[in-house]
Amino acid sequence: MMKKRANQFHSSFGPRAAHLWNRLPAAVNSCGSLGQFKSSLGNYLTGFYDRPPVRGYPSVPNDISPQCAVCV
Repeated sequence: MMKKRANQFHSSFGPRAAHLWNRLPAAVNSCGSLGQFKSSLGNYLTGFYDRPPVRGYPSVPNDISPQCAVCV
């Protein structure tokens, strides 16, 4: 029972969000203001492609999951 709870915790929002935050480049997570952070994060995320593409829509760069072991 304890192992199941530990696994549930590690797959919950808090630990996953912290892991993703730590994987961001320093230029993104050390911005001085919220506006700069949003802009830097948006620029960073445009480098990841949407896989698999949604039928009827072009494949656009917007998904970090292929690069992120936590999201898989």
